[in-house]
Amino acid sequence: MIKNIYIVIGSIVLFAGLGVITVHEEIFLPNTEARRLLTKGKLLMEQESAQEMKNAVEIFTTVASHFPDTKQAKSALYHLAETYERLGNIDVAIGKYRRLLGLELDNDMADRVKFKIARLQLSRYNSEEGFNSLMNLLSRKTDYTLRSDIYTEIARYHSRQKSYKKAQVNYEIALTEYSKNVDANLELADAYFYQGRYSEALNYYKKFFRIFIDRNAREERITKKFLNRIYDRAREVFTKGKLSESSGYFRFLYEKFPNTIYAENSLYYHGNIYYQNRSYQNAVSMFKKVIEQSPADKDENAYIKTGQSFFQMNEFQKSAVIFARVQDIFPKGQYRKVAKEWESESRRALQESYQLNQNQQNDDNKSVSESKSTEKHTQTLEKGSSSLEYNKIDEPVLDEEKVVP
Repeated sequence: MIKNIYIVIGSIVLFAGLGVITVHEEIFLPNTEARRLLTKGKLLMEQESAQEMKNAVEIFTTVASHFPDTKQAKSALYHLAETYERLGNIDVAIGKYRRLLGLELDNDMADRVKFKIARLQLSRYNSEEGFNSLMNLLSRKTDYTLRSDIYTEIARYHSRQKSYKKAQVNYEIALTEYSKNVDANLELADAYFYQGRYSEALNYYKKFFRIFIDRNAREERITKKFLNRIYDRAREVFTKGKLSESSGYFRFLYEKFPNTIYAENSLYYHGNIYYQNRSYQNAVSMFKKVIEQSPADKDENAYIKTGQSFFQMNEFQKSAVIFARVQDIFPKGQYRKVAKEWESESRRALQESYQLNQNQQNDDNKSVSESKSTEKHTQTLEKGSSSLEYNKIDEPVLDEEKVVP
């Protein structure tokens, strides 16, 4: 009897063990592997390299096809569509998102997918359908992050229409919904910029820097995007001749990002601003910083501008030395011929200046000599005048009868 009980218990344990193994192999292992692959795909997608994103597409496709019964499969399909979107395959992305809507999704994911479709329709085709879909989502959705994203897309729509004031208003609403919306923060600054409000825009760019870059370690992707954006803005303002406004942008770049290529270029532009404003001594100081800054991409340009600054200050000896140095340091440089011509011009101007000084000195000496001669002659005349006056006084009056006719 007891033996039979042990047999029964053993059988139960055996079957339970087999059940655990089966559950582990059928449920836990697929979920674990799907989760691992999904994480890898998301990391590749964030690299923003075309090849890495194509690799991400393969991984997401694998998760969706090999592990269809896992919860990771739906996430993989969502990120697959997102990756096609980043690759610029908009129609394919829309198709993938619509396929997702045919699956059983929770409300939040369904709304997020609908938002993606509407956003792509609006950005790609400016379709009324996309705009209405966004407004419909906005009217019934309470999730503040999604509402913020919707207002951001509406702002982008107005920005594409060049209605920058409307864009500004919608970006501001987006930030009241969710203040840490990265895109809305950066693009709000753009909205001010495109209204020609360059100083206000710079303040918003600085605010973005403090929140998303300076205070904590953010993704390199955000920093790179920000640097490209503000450097382009700085050059655009400079090109429009707004030298004072552009100097603020360039100063911000080389002060906050001193070890980047943007710093050297910004120092060079700032030197040119001083040069154009005829503040040549400040220009020389700025070009010196360019030469001291790494990398050395702008060094030859900076030497040329330094020489020209000295020339404009009539310091021809210094400018000649600088242009000669350019030819020595950059024997195959792109401005070697320019440096040679400027050196010749500097030496010619130096010779003319020297000759002019010599002539001036000779003239001064001659003037001094003439002045002394005139003074001596004047003294003689004054002395003679006194003698004549004295003789005139003592001269006897002649008898008219004694005057010989």
